[in-house]
Amino acid sequence: MDWSELSEDDKKYAGHERAEVHNKSIKRAMTYRENLKYFNALTDLCKRKKINLLFVITPVTIYYRKYLDRQYKDIFYDTLNMIEGDIYLIYMKIAALVMRIL
Repeated sequence: MDWSELSEDDKKYAGHERAEVHNKSIKRAMTYRENLKYFNALTDLCKRKKINLLFVITPVTIYYRKYLDRQYKDIFYDTLNMIEGDIYLIYMKIAALVMRIL
């Protein structure tokens, strides 16, 4: 089923469910530290191999944003600032995506 075919209630439910999955992940400190270690290893490998590491930040729906814990977003950007190496962020905008589709 296409997102545009969902009812308003279904979109709210989907946004809430996805945000809750991310909100719960904040509590997994051990997994976070382990993933950060791997993340730093990846950036180190890319640096040694002269590979630019790109991260794409995709737009989120209002249904997701409404339920996402602010702390999750803060941790996300704090983590990017802790990376020991060069990373490049690409922020996608919904308007640009819509224009590409049309």
